[in-house]
Amino acid sequence: MKKRYRVILALAAILVAAGLWTWRFITMNAHYHEISNEDGAEDVVYEIGDTIEYGPAFSLRVDDFEIVENRDLKADPELISKLTEGDKVGCVYITVYKNDDSDTPLSVTDFTIHGTDFRGSTYWDLLFDMNPGLPKNVSRVLMEKGESHSFVLPFPLERALLTSRFDRVDKLPLYLIISRHEDIRLQ
Repeated sequence: MKKRYRVILALAAILVAAGLWTWRFITMNAHYHEISNEDGAEDVVYEIGDTIEYGPAFSLRVDDFEIVENRDLKADPELISKLTEGDKVGCVYITVYKNDDSDTPLSVTDFTIHGTDFRGSTYWDLLFDMNPGLPKNVSRVLMEKGESHSFVLPFPLERALLTSRFDRVDKLPLYLIISRHEDIRLQ
């Protein structure tokens, strides 16, 4: 009888712990969801080809997206030789339009690529090599009103980062995230 009492007590303790963990999980997720949407705005996802306002100074359009093997990149062969064999690069082709007379620069550091459970920042060495018009190692670009520029934003898609999903990365939902602005669906 004593053994049965201990088993029942242990099961009750496990159920209480599982209930508390579930309650905490739900309340924490709700709390962080509220924080991420403090302004009450719903997330907006745009498709390739849509032109969006990027702050008051710019408009932006994603023209294309492709995943390229490192060895197939159109970049400096010496730079490519430093890249890990077999890894890939996500190339986002964008056009940026300057809308006003302000001296607000375009910040190329505002762009990241996100998947379901990973995030990639701009591949700096390739950014300047694939965009010869960009001044080297400058993260902000000045533009005049009415001016537009097309850029290639390269993002590393590394086997070590994506592990088992690497071979099907071209099928994963990917988004170009612009800091403090809307998301653009890449694929």
